[in-house]
Amino acid sequence: MRKFFYFLLGLLLVCTVVIADDRDLEREALEAALLQAENALPLQDLQGKTIAVLPFLQDKSGILDGRMKNMLTSAGLLCVEGKEDPMWNEIIKEIAWNERKDDILDPATLQKFGRLKAAQVLLYGMVTAIDNTKERIYVEIDLHATEIETRRHIWGGTFARRIYKSPAVHGIVDITPELREILKNLFEDGKKSLKDSTTAAKLGKTRTVAVLPLAGDIDAYITGLATAMLTETLYTPKNYRISSVQQLRGLAREGRFDADAFMYGAVRDLSEQVSEVILDSEKSQKIIRYILSAEIQLFIEDPRSGDVLWSRTLSVMEPRQGSTTLTEEEMTAERERLERERLAKREIEKRKQKEKIDDLPDDIKAEVASNWKSILKWIGIVLGGIILLVLILVIVKGLLRNVFIR
Repeated sequence: MRKFFYFLLGLLLVCTVVIADDRDLEREALEAALLQAENALPLQDLQGKTIAVLPFLQDKSGILDGRMKNMLTSAGLLCVEGKEDPMWNEIIKEIAWNERKDDILDPATLQKFGRLKAAQVLLYGMVTAIDNTKERIYVEIDLHATEIETRRHIWGGTFARRIYKSPAVHGIVDITPELREILKNLFEDGKKSLKDSTTAAKLGKTRTVAVLPLAGDIDAYITGLATAMLTETLYTPKNYRISSVQQLRGLAREGRFDADAFMYGAVRDLSEQVSEVILDSEKSQKIIRYILSAEIQLFIEDPRSGDVLWSRTLSVMEPRQGSTTLTEEEMTAERERLERERLAKREIEKRKQKEKIDDLPDDIKAEVASNWKSILKWIGIVLGGIILLVLILVIVKGLLRNVFIR
C-alpha cells in the first residue's frame, strides 16, 4: 500500500507541473495586458505628478502591483511607495474594500486618501477575468487613475489578452470575408434573442443602450457588429467613448449617466486551429483543414440596480478547408517540412515528459523504479475493481427493470 501511495503521489506531482505551466501562461497573459495599458497611459495628464499604486484586487498571481510600478517608472513617470507614507496603512485599514465592489473609487474613499502627503494620483485596478480552457487562456484587467486633490478621474480602461496553448491554434487578427460571414450570422442569432418577447419584458422601458468596446476586440470590428445589431432592434445604441465597465458604473452611481442601460462584453476566442494537412500528389495540392472558432460574450446591464437584463454567448466552431497548388519541388519541400514538424513535435513531447519525471523527488523515482511490477499489479487491481463495479451495476439495473415490468 505504501508503494502504491508513492506512485499516486508521483502522478499528483506530474499534474502539479502541468498546472504550473498554465500559471506561467496566465502570468504571461497578465503582463501582455499590462503592456497594452502602458501604451495607453495618458502621459500628458500624469507627467510631473507623484503616483501611488493601490493593492491590485483579485490578483492571485501577486505580481501586478510590482509590474504596475515598473510600468510607471519605465514610462518616465514618478511612482512613490505609498507604504512609506505614515498615513498609508491607517487609510488602507479604514477602507471597506468590499464596499468598493468593482466600481472606481467613490468620493468618500478618495477623501480618505487626501491625507497622503506624497501622492497626488492614485493608480488602481483589478483582474476582472481569468478564463483558462483546454485551448487558450484569456485574461482581462481594469485600470484607473484618479487625482486625489480634485477627485478627478483622469484615465481608465479595460485591457485583455488571449494566449493559445497549442502551436496549431492561431489567434485571428485579420477578419477575412468568410469569417465576416460567420460573425454576421452569430449576431443574427443575438438580434433574434433581443427581439424575443421574454427579453423585451426584462428590458422593459429600456430604449437607449450605451455600447462599451468589447474587451479583446483588436480593431473594434466586433464592437461595430454589436452596435449594428442594436440598431436593427427597438434599442438605440449610444457611444459614451468609455472603455471601462467600472468607470461607467461609477458615473451611474454619481448620477452622470443618462442612457437606460449599457452593453459590454468580451471576445474570448477568435482563432483558427489547423486540424489536418494533406498532400495530394495526384493533383499537386496541399489541402489544409482547419476549424474557425469564435466566442463572444454580451451583456446588457441596468447601471443603477446592477441587474443583468440580457446576456448571450455567441459561439461557433466551424470546419473549413483550403487548398494550394504546388510545384513538384514545392511538394517535396512540403513533405520534408511536415516530417520535420512531426519529429520536432515528438521530441518536444518526450522532453516535456522527461522534465516532468525529472521534477519528481529522487526517493519517489527510486521507489517506482524498484517496484514497478508491484505498481502495475495495483493498477490492474484498481482497473479490475472498476470494471467489476460497472458490471454489477449493469446486472442490478437489468434485474430491477425485470421486476418492475412483471
